[in-house]
Amino acid sequence: MKIESVQVDLLKVPANMLYEAAGHSVSHNWHILSRIVVADGTEGIGWLVNTRPAFIYSLYEATKELGDLLVGENVYKNEYLYGLMNSYGNWVGPGGFLNMAMSSLDIAVWDVKAKLAGQSVSNLLGGNSNSVNSYASDRLWYSMPIEELLESAKQHVAAGHSRIKLRIGKVENISEQINRINRLKEAYEHLEIMLDATESWNSSEARSFGEALSKAGIIWLEDPIYHLDLKGLRVLKENLSVPIAGGEHLYTFESFRDTVDNSSLDVVIIDLSRVGGVTPWIKVAHMCESANILLAGHVLPEFHVHLLSAVTNGYLVEDMPRSENIIRTKLEINQGNMMVPQGNGFGIELDEDACARYKVS
Repeated sequence: MKIESVQVDLLKVPANMLYEAAGHSVSHNWHILSRIVVADGTEGIGWLVNTRPAFIYSLYEATKELGDLLVGENVYKNEYLYGLMNSYGNWVGPGGFLNMAMSSLDIAVWDVKAKLAGQSVSNLLGGNSNSVNSYASDRLWYSMPIEELLESAKQHVAAGHSRIKLRIGKVENISEQINRINRLKEAYEHLEIMLDATESWNSSEARSFGEALSKAGIIWLEDPIYHLDLKGLRVLKENLSVPIAGGEHLYTFESFRDTVDNSSLDVVIIDLSRVGGVTPWIKVAHMCESANILLAGHVLPEFHVHLLSAVTNGYLVEDMPRSENIIRTKLEINQGNMMVPQGNGFGIELDEDACARYKVS
């Protein structure tokens, strides 16, 4: 079916709380929202979200330019459409900026395809399950005092979560973080705790800290060292009892392939925007499946719950609600699982008033 129009909007959506992440103060969640309408009037939506304004206007303009290429094309031909965009912009690729610019458009293509088929995206891609193990990731920043952290954990548990992920940056010793973990475990005995080290350590620190954190009972250690230090990650994976997770900083199929071939990770995290959308996401997922590697998603739970539930190696979806202020659909958490939304496509209903209110371009 022919694509009749493509609309791309830039939204500046206020965050629910001010916080600091990766050394940057966060006050807004920037969205590049793409809408694709086909001949029968069916609309598909997709978006990218980022906490930093750097290059966001350039990325918005690039997405609009790529969107113009799709008008008049057959929406069912996602591989062709992806190749068309990739070929047009390959002088700034592969990966990086180009992938980010293509991502919301490719997501919208899959939303349309599933709606036309009368299916959810999860079912269209395989429909392995109706839910995915989930973890809470919001309001758990390393800059928060322990009392605020405990209050956040309380709210996440009340919402149905049984897992949370803490962040940690550069530290001289790990004892303070272990104390925070112990306080959480004392308050919530059955709560499983994950840790994101945000690539803050060298190899020796990661080995030492990882052993101590493993004894403290964490169930996952994310990004302990630089993501392209594949040998270092493999050494950690082979010597620590806690699973090593990473991959959210990777953009290309080749970089994921090298990571998998080097047996560097127990869990591969895919960032839907950085990888370039659903079309490449599925290829990476099946490659990981062939190596018996579990998958997780980085942010964008509204889309990732469909993708992770579609494949047999889908493991954990990150509940990071950066888009809740522009959608009416609410994700359901039930006993530590995120349920796949009912309805066709991604099952998302936008709050059009909010989208109009936060639109800046």
